[in-house]
Amino acid sequence: MVVSLGSDLQTTAPVTAHCGENVTLTCNKSSADQMELVTFTWLHEGETMCDFKHDQTKLVSGFRCERAEENAHKRLTLILYNVTPANKGSYLCKVHSNRGIYSNVTNVTVRDCPGIPRKSVEQIKSSGSIHKLPWMHVLIEIMMIRFFKEMLHV
Repeated sequence: MVVSLGSDLQTTAPVTAHCGENVTLTCNKSSADQMELVTFTWLHEGETMCDFKHDQTKLVSGFRCERAEENAHKRLTLILYNVTPANKGSYLCKVHSNRGIYSNVTNVTVRDCPGIPRKSVEQIKSSGSIHKLPWMHVLIEIMMIRFFKEMLHV
């Protein structure tokens, strides 16, 4: 369901998902006139997840990006696979075009993760016991892959 509006920029409403579910975030940009894109991206914690100009149609590090374009309407979709607490937070859809700069935020909440204590990830981090969580090894590996891809500009 698309409800948030930022001028003529629409993004998915806030999402609450359970661990292991897939989450689809959609960002739509329409223009009455021809629009020339400079950038059209999904970002999470300052990291570019999707870029309209560089379509990522294959599964990479737990997510996939899809883009669609029809006349003056453009859509950028971010699909998160098997979400974990690392996927929670704010996702920013940002459009920079010859018509201006637009942005809108969608919040993702992740709940009911088996094997993860009820206390928050922040409490676990501060207690120093984060290395005991089995899913943490997967997150570290994903972060390392993203880091090296960024370094190699892949």
